[in-house]
Amino acid sequence: WIKDNKKVVPICVNLSRSYIDKINFIDDLDKYIDKYKISKDLIHFEITESSLMGNENKLRETVSLLHERGFKVLVDDFGVGYSSIKAISYVEFDALKIDKSFVDGIGEEKWENIIKYTINLANNLGMYVVAEGIETEEQYKFILECNCDMFQGYYFDCPMDSNDFSKLI
Repeated sequence: WIKDNKKVVPICVNLSRSYIDKINFIDDLDKYIDKYKISKDLIHFEITESSLMGNENKLRETVSLLHERGFKVLVDDFGVGYSSIKAISYVEFDALKIDKSFVDGIGEEKWENIIKYTINLANNLGMYVVAEGIETEEQYKFILECNCDMFQGYYFDCPMDSNDFSKLI
């Protein structure tokens, strides 16, 4: 798409705990990015909340190195584990992705308060926020009113192949 001058949007790559523990993966990644002349701002890394537990120093080192190399790093599935707030306090993440289970609670005052708090917390820590799993107009409107930055879910479209996606953008 880059060679054909088509519009390109960032893609997210999930990093498992095994990648975080092997910091040399970043050097290998850089080789491919250079080979294919891909801008680093087009690749974002997602670290699931469950991968945050364990070796905090290694996680902080990996995220720092990814930032030094020009990549964005997001916390994926935020809110489903037990270490969320602790993890975002010691690692400089760029974004926080609110888990779909939060969005499913829209319509219940307790969940709506949790969502508002989470978005405000992330924004106050300098992160942008992505809400996952939006399926209804009610969910979209509520999340929009909470000043969430980005949205994803079936309300907007279903998963599609690259040809359909290319036509969409």
